[in-house]
Amino acid sequence: MILAHKIRLYPTKEQAIEFTKACGCARFTYNWALDEWKKMYDAHKSNPTFPKPNANLLKKKFNSIKSEQFPWVYDSPKDANQRAFTNLNNAFQMFFKGISDYPVFKKKNNKMSFYISNDKFSVKDYKIQLPRIGIVEMTEKLRFEGKIKSAVISKTANKWFVSIAVDVGDEIYKKSKSKIIKNDVLGIDLGLTTFATGSDSSQVLAPKPLKKHLKQLKRLNRKYSRSKKDSKNREKARMRLAKKHATIANIRRDFLHKLTTQICRENQTVVIEDLSVKKMMMKNHHLAQAIGDVGWGEYRRQMAYKNQIYDANLIVAPPFYPSSKTCSCCGWVDNDLTLEDRTFECKECGLVMDRDLNASINLHTLGLKGINACGDETSVVTKDSSLQVLSTKQESVVVSCENVNIIYTDLTQVIRQ
Repeated sequence: MILAHKIRLYPTKEQAIEFTKACGCARFTYNWALDEWKKMYDAHKSNPTFPKPNANLLKKKFNSIKSEQFPWVYDSPKDANQRAFTNLNNAFQMFFKGISDYPVFKKKNNKMSFYISNDKFSVKDYKIQLPRIGIVEMTEKLRFEGKIKSAVISKTANKWFVSIAVDVGDEIYKKSKSKIIKNDVLGIDLGLTTFATGSDSSQVLAPKPLKKHLKQLKRLNRKYSRSKKDSKNREKARMRLAKKHATIANIRRDFLHKLTTQICRENQTVVIEDLSVKKMMMKNHHLAQAIGDVGWGEYRRQMAYKNQIYDANLIVAPPFYPSSKTCSCCGWVDNDLTLEDRTFECKECGLVMDRDLNASINLHTLGLKGINACGDETSVVTKDSSLQVLSTKQESVVVSCENVNIIYTDLTQVIRQ
């Protein structure tokens, strides 16, 4: 298991300048490689005898000319200009798989960062030794024990951070669960007003930091757009805007981390929905901002790895499982239910219930059926990549997500049984 610890840095003015140079070097190399990739692709398309675009070929070409054409790259750590080719290759691989869009050129002052391999830096107490930069103060010690894999220096607003990836092993890093296990199986339905509704009738309201700070954000945006380009006032306005965006992101991230940690500590098995957040935002522009504000995608990502840390099981319902439309009492499905209907009314048994609570109960029932189908000896979520489903009662498939193997079980009609 590889975990990353993000720590704030306190560089001197000279070290901050070196950080900026290294970020610029990484950005320039990435943009150069992307431009060359496009040229190689056009050449291969016109003449198939020419080689296809390849990150290794671009890396060799860049290393052969950088001493003559780009000698300033030697002023920054070597990995700042070498890792860019790996990042570009990963970006194209994700594009070919349909996960992300076509890679674009990086802009200045946008997501500034650079990579450092594990053999070029060292960490001791509150200090980190970086190549060509020296010793930089950290706000806290590295909390993980294990083999250090890499580090990424990044800038958010006017603050610098280092994210250190550590291989803690499968059994080394285990956190104890809460002394009080509230539920053996907990179904959780996500929403916009109420972020999470549990099958035990618990509710968690969403903080919605973007909605609360939207007026201030609009005002800062206007000041930035109206300021003169390349002026000091424009740079000050840009920094104020960046700080506000960082504040909003930190509020959302803090809420999600605390919530997901509490859920995994206090429950043995958690059942959630497989929501396609990107498609939902593209399909419904009226709700896109609200969906992005609550952070469903980040919630799912955190649940996927924290269940390993706290030895909790995670069951993910199929994408089109009708949890909100199905009656949790008799199994009748209301196909006419819309987003405006906040109360579920069953026309078969007369059940009247909040739609989110009804959906969470259906997910709870789904989790019980999934565990029984896999048997007592087979965990629904396992850390072993060689997982084999012993039961053939239901059709299942194993997929990999953030180093977690999750069983997607086709239980669309299981509530009716």
